[in-house]
Amino acid sequence: MFTYAGQMAASENLSDHFYTKKVADLHHRRLLVFHPKTPVSGVAAAMAEEKMSCVFVGLGEDDIQGYVTDITLRDKVLAKGISAEIEVAEIMDTVIVFILRQAFL
Repeated sequence: MFTYAGQMAASENLSDHFYTKKVADLHHRRLLVFHPKTPVSGVAAAMAEEKMSCVFVGLGEDDIQGYVTDITLRDKVLAKGISAEIEVAEIMDTVIVFILRQAFL
């Protein structure tokens, strides 16, 4: 038997903690969505200010075209010595995987 932070009550089963919440029921932060023409420096500054490691790029929450992470900034801008004044659309990642709001976790 193992324990974890907030140890289970004797009447609980470990299986009760799997697949019991829908994505829609999880606490989430607001999305930061940047216009594709926003300079990378502006995106990075907002990420630092908001303490976010991932932001989205598009014309709004209903038109997400890509995303930028700390790793994107490191690999595609800093490591290559590219100007942080280029448009974020030039360095964003575009392969997006999503989970339906009705899916169980």
